[in-house]
Amino acid sequence: MKKLLFVSVILQLFMLISCNSDSSTTPQTVATGQWKLINVQGGIPGSNYDFTPGLIIWDFDALNHLVTVVNNNTDTSAIDYFETGSYIFQTSFTPNAMGCGETITFDDGAGMACIYIENEKLIINSLINDSFKLTFIN
Repeated sequence: MKKLLFVSVILQLFMLISCNSDSSTTPQTVATGQWKLINVQGGIPGSNYDFTPGLIIWDFDALNHLVTVVNNNTDTSAIDYFETGSYIFQTSFTPNAMGCGETITFDDGAGMACIYIENEKLIINSLINDSFKLTFIN
């Protein structure tokens, strides 16, 4: 089930065209250091999953464009995005069709989303066409 959901997420990320343009976002390279996934929301059924801080950790290495995920979630019904492993990513400040200040793309184009810091939380927002919004704290 998780693999099917992961494939669905990736396909939905391709269809992104807009995201949050809230003026409280911080225009900076935010994809660096360790971030703890605390919430995933969205998808076709409008899911909303909360995670204990530290259960799922994403460690962004901006220099090598690599995010290492340690996923200790055992609840197979919860969408937790990436399994434990390393994933290539790119960020961009170039104005784009999504309207974001900064975007992040995983695995050589496998999906694009807005990425920003809001209220000391890292947000990866692809909430368009029933995709997902991931919220992290550090």
